[in-house]
Amino acid sequence: MAETQPIPEDGGNPTLVSGIAATTAVCRCGTKLPKGSRYIEVLGLSRNLSAMFRDEVFCSPHCARAEFLEDLSVLDALDTPKAQADVSDLREMYLHLVSAYSKLRDRSTTDRAGRTERDL
Repeated sequence: MAETQPIPEDGGNPTLVSGIAATTAVCRCGTKLPKGSRYIEVLGLSRNLSAMFRDEVFCSPHCARAEFLEDLSVLDALDTPKAQADVSDLREMYLHLVSAYSKLRDRSTTDRAGRTERDL
């Protein structure tokens, strides 16, 4: 019988936050976000995951969530005995990312002033 591991509770408390771009940036989908335009970023991740999303900005909540799913897919593809030998904490990182994504997916976007997506 296969042992199942619970998802760790240290996936952070991620929130999508809207801000105004100080410089021109590019979303993962290729959309240019010129200086002064609105962008979305992910805040509140655990220390383990925050490095993965450092300086990442998105044009929409959809793109932010798609980035999580892409990262999960890549980590899942690397979840082989050989990859695990090369990357010892791969499974733990995967579980942390699953935890953070599950907490993030149903939340509204909040801007830095505390307004929700409905108010923007």
